[in-house]
Amino acid sequence: MRKRQKAKQDAYEAQWNNGMGSHHSDYDPTAVGGVKATRQTEELYNAILKNDLELVYQKIEEGADVNFVF
Repeated sequence: MRKRQKAKQDAYEAQWNNGMGSHHSDYDPTAVGGVKATRQTEELYNAILKNDLELVYQKIEEGADVNFVF
């Protein structure tokens, strides 16, 4: 069980490409004029979708932009 959880977490971290990429697969880093959300902001969005209120408050405290428009 722990190996699967670790593999899942490692795959999630790899999607961020050390802060260079977005968690969203359709994000195009070469696009002009687009604004990429911070990791905290994207994780805030995901917490809202999951209805995880505790995680929502945690991401806000970490500095997520509550006014960001996806």
